[in-house]
Amino acid sequence: KGEPVDPGICNGLTELTDFYATVMDYAGVTPDHTQFGRSVRGMLADRNAPGKEYVFCEGGRRPDEPHCDEWHNKAGQGPKPTDDYWAKKTAQKDNDAHIKGSMVFDGRYKYVKRMNHRDEFYDLETDPGERHNIIETADPAVLSRLKDAISDWYQETCDDVPYKLDSRATSGSNWGNIREFVPPELEETVHDMLRNKDGKEAMAEVMKYLAEKLAAK
Repeated sequence: KGEPVDPGICNGLTELTDFYATVMDYAGVTPDHTQFGRSVRGMLADRNAPGKEYVFCEGGRRPDEPHCDEWHNKAGQGPKPTDDYWAKKTAQKDNDAHIKGSMVFDGRYKYVKRMNHRDEFYDLETDPGERHNIIETADPAVLSRLKDAISDWYQETCDDVPYKLDSRATSGSNWGNIREFVPPELEETVHDMLRNKDGKEAMAEVMKYLAEKLAAK
């Protein structure tokens, strides 16, 4: 209530992860973990505001991962023909149909990289139903750009480090990591700082303290 909204169709690119980021934005909450969504608050206020340059998704499984499909549930008997997703789940029995794949879309062109090298390329401006795979005749420059985009996306999002240090990071292990930098006359103070607080917070305070003391020398 009271938020500016521009009703209508917006052509800006967004991803499901952006929903989380948007909720956090409206709530005024800072996430306590790394997340890769981007708030669409600006796009809701102005539907002409730019979205993302690319959007991505991935799915499927390796051939040796049949346990990752939806067929092998219900005691391995699979879905019944009356199941709304019967066709999808049945197709997942086929290793090629359910092979791992990653997709990138730039608003017009879509590239799908598959583990079995049967890649796909579509021009949604001329083929919105994605009925014609033109991977063999795709513009090399466009294809190369989309492949680079997928590679960059994987590097940016494939792993992240939790904000909270592992519980195995004790005052003793933290001391072991920094003791060679601590002058003898500061050891007792640093030990006390490490014992009185846990993990990341203690280390941050210690490093700030040491930087100030060493700079003053």
